[in-house]
Amino acid sequence: MQRTLISTYPIYASCVTPLFLRLLGARVGQSVEISTAETIPHLTSLKDGAFLADHSLVASHRSGFGWVHLGTSVIGERTFVGNSAIVGPDRDLPEDALVAVLSSAPHKAPVGSSWLGRRAQPIARAHTEADESATFRPPRRLQAARGFVEAFRMVPAMVSAWIDLMIVYALTSIYMAHGMGMQGLLYTALWSGAVLLAASTLACLVPVIVKWALMGRFRTGERPLFSSFVWRNELADVFSESLAVPSLIRLSVGSPLFNAWTRLMGARVERGVWCETWWLPEFDLVTLEEGVSVNRGTVLQTHLFHDRIMRLEPVTMRRGSTLGPNSFVLPGATIEENSTVGPGSLVMRQETVPANGNWGGNPIRHLEPGDHVINAQVIPGPPVAKHDHPILSVAPTKTSQTVSSATPEEATR
Repeated sequence: MQRTLISTYPIYASCVTPLFLRLLGARVGQSVEISTAETIPHLTSLKDGAFLADHSLVASHRSGFGWVHLGTSVIGERTFVGNSAIVGPDRDLPEDALVAVLSSAPHKAPVGSSWLGRRAQPIARAHTEADESATFRPPRRLQAARGFVEAFRMVPAMVSAWIDLMIVYALTSIYMAHGMGMQGLLYTALWSGAVLLAASTLACLVPVIVKWALMGRFRTGERPLFSSFVWRNELADVFSESLAVPSLIRLSVGSPLFNAWTRLMGARVERGVWCETWWLPEFDLVTLEEGVSVNRGTVLQTHLFHDRIMRLEPVTMRRGSTLGPNSFVLPGATIEENSTVGPGSLVMRQETVPANGNWGGNPIRHLEPGDHVINAQVIPGPPVAKHDHPILSVAPTKTSQTVSSATPEEATR
């Protein structure tokens, strides 16, 4: 499944994805939305109206202590599994449930419940009343319009093939122009770097042109799933992931070249920024001030899709702040100056992380000097006979310190 996210990326997060998973063996109901999810298809059942967001993990195996655990997973009707959320083996979700971003499903969840954190905790959630003809029950004309727009997802593959042909043509011309012998091979080798660099630059510039042509500048707001805004946004993303990322962007993260590309895409990236991720979904809504560090595997999430309504809000990192590896920042959040958010952490929606502090956890909490563990504190236990060192025991963490006025309810809207 992981390899299909590369080889067949254009079909993900489209009207074709449910059919693709059915062919692989999954049980998929009607009106199901599947983004770049990973699963064991024949162990997965998705009921009508279910939604799997980007990089969600369903029915994946679990291994440890010499055993491999495989089991089925059932996602109930109109249940939402958020970005990078996990529904493990033998875990079922009832109808109208929600597992938030970077969270895990509990063993048994009541109908209509919502869960947050790797150690899942129940949270409150507000439902959005929306026109079902633009969310769960679109008319045929909207389904046809979506299919028409998504048909253009094959264009990046065509552009990639054209660029490859241009490379072959250019290098063949150089070889033939210098005698088609050893001298021709030498000149071809000497020019190959420049030719490939020019082709890769073109592959990076095409998504820039497409983004501005299809979307213009992103602004805060709300859009239903069945709207041309959402379809065009996904189409522009396919151009970026299929052309720019495989050519130069994946190689250039954490470099001035990558920063220059993000500025062309609309992000505000100031001097001295170290950005090691290309997951900036709506570039215009991202602000990285001078000296910011964004580590590998992080996501500056500028939209949420709960209730099939796309909500866009800006994400801001102030001067000198740091976001640790594999962390998420949700829409509307701000990390203030010189603050550090540790690895694997979740900054909640519309949360403001105070300046000059260390924060971590899922969701984040303040870390005192010397704290190294996020979900639990490791403290020395009593001395034990015949042991030079005390046995370590695990105690619950201190109560989370409030960092903003954001509530769990706001984090899932």
